[in-house]
Amino acid sequence: NESHSPPATLTDALTDLDEEELQAELTRSKVELPASPFTWARSLACALNNRIPVPEPEPTLWKHPHDYPLCLASKRLRNIIESVLAKASLLELQGLFDFCLHMILRVADKDPGDGSYGYRIFLQAIVRRSPAVVRDNLDKYLELVKKHQNKSRRCLCILWSVGQVGHSDLASGLLVWFSVMLPVLGVKSLSAYAICYLERLLVLHPKPCAGYGVLGPQELFPVLDFAFMPNNALQPQLQMQLLDLYPKLVVLAYGAEPEMVMHTYFPSFLSRLTVSCPPRLKIELLRSLTECLRRDWCSFSVWKKLYTAHLEQSSILLRHLLENWGTPAVAKVSTEHLRRTAQDFAATNAELLARGRCVDTGGFVACTHVTADLLEKLRRHRASSRWPRRLVLVASLLVALCACDVHAHGSYQASSTALLLRGANLEAAPQEVLASLSRAATQAGRWARETVPACCSRAVAAAGPGVRWA
Repeated sequence: NESHSPPATLTDALTDLDEEELQAELTRSKVELPASPFTWARSLACALNNRIPVPEPEPTLWKHPHDYPLCLASKRLRNIIESVLAKASLLELQGLFDFCLHMILRVADKDPGDGSYGYRIFLQAIVRRSPAVVRDNLDKYLELVKKHQNKSRRCLCILWSVGQVGHSDLASGLLVWFSVMLPVLGVKSLSAYAICYLERLLVLHPKPCAGYGVLGPQELFPVLDFAFMPNNALQPQLQMQLLDLYPKLVVLAYGAEPEMVMHTYFPSFLSRLTVSCPPRLKIELLRSLTECLRRDWCSFSVWKKLYTAHLEQSSILLRHLLENWGTPAVAKVSTEHLRRTAQDFAATNAELLARGRCVDTGGFVACTHVTADLLEKLRRHRASSRWPRRLVLVASLLVALCACDVHAHGSYQASSTALLLRGANLEAAPQEVLASLSRAATQAGRWARETVPACCSRAVAAAGPGVRWA
């Protein structure tokens, strides 16, 4: 009979759903077990899933909107689900989430003809009501993923389920990604979904301020390694996707006050700056280290403490600062802090040489040469930068002396300055300047006398009665 054929799509199934029948079943459960909201909700979830016999095309439902399938549920169905969830405690909601997840995993192991849309709708409603059911148990779900690592459909179902918490809250979504998805980013069958989830999460929440405080060095640098290191577990296309997302993660990591935290990232950037690091990674590390020095002066102190243990890396950074001196990025680095740091490095080099430590390493030799070159560059810069200030000072003194001379003699013509210029046949120059200034002042005064009254009249006319009333 055509009327009893199963629905072809989820939309058809939800359209045919008898919501009053579901409400009646819920009422019966409440009568039979009046003090057990957990049992009511579990029975309702099973009943809903049984009435939606439509299989999922794939575990993550990636081609659908982020809130699918709950977005297709009617307001009446949502109200029924919400009414039973409102009676449950946080512990009971946690149990309901785990029950729905367990049932979704059971369906994932069965034939494609089975579906779990009912459990997914219920699970999404639970997460919307209480994100803490996921956020407070991330370690448990990571262990669950690792337990089923050889069963990709099950793992993808787990990632989809815990990922629902991020659709309404960026911070919760980032916690899920870094706690559950990043650890399995190297698993080929899971990496595509993990990166696509992060991409969608950052699109859904374009304002980074909602995610400040979640990331730190421990979270950021594994992503940097995946994004920039060649020949890792990621496929090239996925690595490029992650590379595009990395700058947004840096913004989230630095937070609202980068100047207060960037020095905490400096050690991990510096340790990766080796002679053999890939070119693209080297460019990013030098850019990041320079930015740390420019924006957070505490980075200089951190660098001094790391210097002897990172001579090779320090020589590369010093060479970069030397060779790019005067470029926009390096020019904003504090010259005074850099000079003091280079002087400390030079003193450390001399001390190491006297003790005979590290002198046979390439890093020490390179640091010795580049530190000396940088100090010489800074010395020349300091010397050249003094001349403009000196010239301004001399000019200011001359102007002040001339002004005092004119004031003391009562007029310019009677002053010693005029007498001196007259004797050197240079009096015409200042007179021409004074004449030009006088003509300009006369023209400006004439323009003001002609224009300002007319402008005032038009302004009063435009303001009208308001001005007269005031």
